[in-house]
Amino acid sequence: MSLPEIKVTGNQKKILELLEGNPEISQKEIGELLGISKRHATKNMVWLQRNGYIRRLGSKMRGFWGIVCQWI
Repeated sequence: MSLPEIKVTGNQKKILELLEGNPEISQKEIGELLGISKRHATKNMVWLQRNGYIRRLGSKMRGFWGIVCQWI
């Protein structure tokens, strides 16, 4: 039995690209760069975390985002 492939949305792909370029970027900055609210950026990042795409490393203030799996 194979697992279903989980598809990321366009904004989620853009978030992953931003995180690759700058792992220390804030959710507020992501929202501003993508033209979405901080809340929508946060919702997308929570989804990416829950589905194993990203992980927060370090503390909330001094930490950074790590990409866990290949998404392309």
